Amino acid sequence: MYLRKLSANNPGFHTIYFKDGLNFIVGKRENPEEKDLKNTYNGVGKSLAIELIHFCLGSKKIDVFKENLEGWIFTLEFNLNGEEYIVSRNCSEQNNVILNGKKVSVGKYTDLLLEKVFCFEKDNKIKYLTFRSLISRFIRRNKSSYTKYDKYQDKETDYAKLINNAFLLGLDVNLIETKMLLKKSIDELDKNKKIVEKDPILKEYFIGNEDLDFEIIDLKDEVKELENKVKEFKVAENYRNIQEEADILSYEIREIRNKISLSENSIRKIEKSISIKPEIELDKIIEMYGEAKLLFEDKVKKKLNEVTDFHNKLLLNRKERLEKQKETFEKAKEDLQAEIIAKGIELDKKMKFLGGYGALEEYNALYTKLNTLRNKLEKATDYKNLIETYDDRAAQANIDIEKQKLEASKYLKEHKEMLEDIMATFRYYSKAFYKNKASGLDIKINDGLNQIRFDINAKITGDSSDGISEVCIFCFDMTLLKLKKHNVNFLFHDSRLFSNMDPRQRLSLLKIVDEETKNGKIQYISSINEDMISTIRDVTNEEEYQHYKKLIDQNTILTLTDKSDEDKLLGMTIDLPYDK
Repeated sequence: MYLRKLSANNPGFHTIYFKDGLNFIVGKRENPEEKDLKNTYNGVGKSLAIELIHFCLGSKKIDVFKENLEGWIFTLEFNLNGEEYIVSRNCSEQNNVILNGKKVSVGKYTDLLLEKVFCFEKDNKIKYLTFRSLISRFIRRNKSSYTKYDKYQDKETDYAKLINNAFLLGLDVNLIETKMLLKKSIDELDKNKKIVEKDPILKEYFIGNEDLDFEIIDLKDEVKELENKVKEFKVAENYRNIQEEADILSYEIREIRNKISLSENSIRKIEKSISIKPEIELDKIIEMYGEAKLLFEDKVKKKLNEVTDFHNKLLLNRKERLEKQKETFEKAKEDLQAEIIAKGIELDKKMKFLGGYGALEEYNALYTKLNTLRNKLEKATDYKNLIETYDDRAAQANIDIEKQKLEASKYLKEHKEMLEDIMATFRYYSKAFYKNKASGLDIKINDGLNQIRFDINAKITGDSSDGISEVCIFCFDMTLLKLKKHNVNFLFHDSRLFSNMDPRQRLSLLKIVDEETKNGKIQYISSINEDMISTIRDVTNEEEYQHYKKLIDQNTILTLTDKSDEDKLLGMTIDLPYDK
């Protein structure tokens, strides 16, 4: 894939014609003597050119383009596998592009580029490996992407970073994806386990119960006991009728006993009345009045005698009457006692029946209780089995990760020559900058319980300084480009890459890209500030300085200045905060 041309429908735009080999977009200042040199290069459009390339290669919507460049259409022409492609994208309608005269969605467009540029089959896509994530490795876009060699996109996860870099280095990304999926399955198991543990029913009965096994055993015993009761339970269809009859008999027996008590009370009263003897004797009456000094005539005595006889006769009749009443109550008592015995026998039969059978309501209540216990037992058992399953699957996943670790380790051993080639490629470029500094790009197993299968480390000793860090960025990018695990033939850097390099490093970089692009198979494109050539004057002789000055001049494809609005990339001055 080679870039050929970037243009716009607005005549004020400075069309960029890319060529084979070296390509420089140079930013110049109107006042060369300005002390604050860095600021004078801002705003002319060097970095914007990179943003526009990304825009035409299917980046996400850029809102500031829609807001500030309404109606602008940018067109990128590129060559891919010997075929010419022309793609246009409208700032006001960014969901689609016009590819070789046909309207297609941005999604279908980037899918096509993924297949053509990075040789992905339609049905063989890998998550996090996209055209956008991969092409960003060859066109560093944002300020943050110039801070570390393996940082290309904002908010890119460590896993996404690894799988994209590994793919371009030629590593087996399936090994990387497998560990990620295993770790995700462990995380998902942990997540589901926590959800189960938060289940309100489970939480009420089982969570935090350290004796869950004992709880299950107790529930099993209760269920078994109730099952036996249910099994032995005999339901009588007329249970309620018999129970009502038994209740009536019990009531009648109580009433009879009350009647017997009344009869016994009456008999006792009669017996008490009979025992009282209120006879009156005439002699006692005369004796009593004699003591009172009263004398009765014979005539009066005769009358008293008659009254006494009459009274005693009445008492005799009363006694006979009470005796008869007593006999009546005793007979009634005997009849009531006989009735109690008969009803008691009948009641005993009914109670015996009721003792051997039960009502349907009682059976249902018993069965309901049994079902409740069964459900609780099932829930407890399911919970235990579920937790055990989670633990077993998590343990198995950990075992699989260990097995996969061995497989990955074996893979690295079997591909030792490939790793040495990667190391040698990186060292070739780093040694061109620092002959006496240790450097390298090694790939090792990451055996942590995480999603990262390999640790890819590019290092130049002493790269804690910004300059060396930027050298590491260049060396890593050139390594990805040179290994050719893709169909990308260009590398596009912003002038940010050179901002902290010292003149010797800038000179070394010029030497490398000059040499690498001589055969025309690689395009190296970079925006630079005009001071890049002037700063290397102090580290070269005049002949060498003139050589590299000429090299830059001959390969400058566009010059932008802050002299006027027309001299800027868009042909106007406009604030486009796309890089925030």
